[in-house]
Amino acid sequence: MYFISVVSNCPFSMHSFIQDTTDFLRKLKSIDNIPAITILATMDVTSLYTNITHADGLQTICNATLDETVSRGTCQLTNFVLTHNYFKFEADLHLQTSGTAMGTRMAPQ
Repeated sequence: MYFISVVSNCPFSMHSFIQDTTDFLRKLKSIDNIPAITILATMDVTSLYTNITHADGLQTICNATLDETVSRGTCQLTNFVLTHNYFKFEADLHLQTSGTAMGTRMAPQ
């Protein structure tokens, strides 16, 4: 459970994380001197976590944890989880080689 608590809090500590529309608007208000010619655009992303490469996801988690001891352990455990994620489709077992399986504790909730 400790590992899950460390990993699940990682997105919230990143400056690029936007939780929802209200969070986005709050962050937008805090930006000074937005040029008048700026065009703002948004998009809705689906299946995001299944499209993040293992290397990028691992690097993000490793960079997000501040304590060196926690970071090293978290990186090792994350790497193990990402590289040993097997699933069954019909009668065949498959290794997920990219992304994080949706619905698992490893995926952001």
